[in-house]
Amino acid sequence: MSLALLAPIAVVLVIVGRIVVLLRRRQIRENYVWGWLGLALAVAIIGLVPGLAVYLTEFFGFQLPSNMILGGAVLLLLFIAFNQSVELSRLEDDRRRLVEESALSDLKLRQLAERVSACLLYTSDAADE
Repeated sequence: MSLALLAPIAVVLVIVGRIVVLLRRRQIRENYVWGWLGLALAVAIIGLVPGLAVYLTEFFGFQLPSNMILGGAVLLLLFIAFNQSVELSRLEDDRRRLVEESALSDLKLRQLAERVSACLLYTSDAADE
């Protein structure tokens, strides 16, 4: 087997292995795994079918396969950045909601403590008489 065929297989194995490790450690969520597995599959297909990169380059109108790969990488990174922005916005909303709920719980706890201390003062004053 030539190095040109072994390289994409090695890249795919490293990507899939790393994904499995991250999943087992719960460091990546399942919804992100599908994108990375799709990328690994695309690398494997383009690496194992050498003429495919040239065909896709001509089909999409690029001059060189490396230009097409770079353009695809830029689009992929833009997509990832967009998804991360959406996720960050959702997490910020969740954080804000949790802070508000915590503040309300703290207020209720303080009010309850004041009522309990008032009841204790009332009962101790009644016992003194």
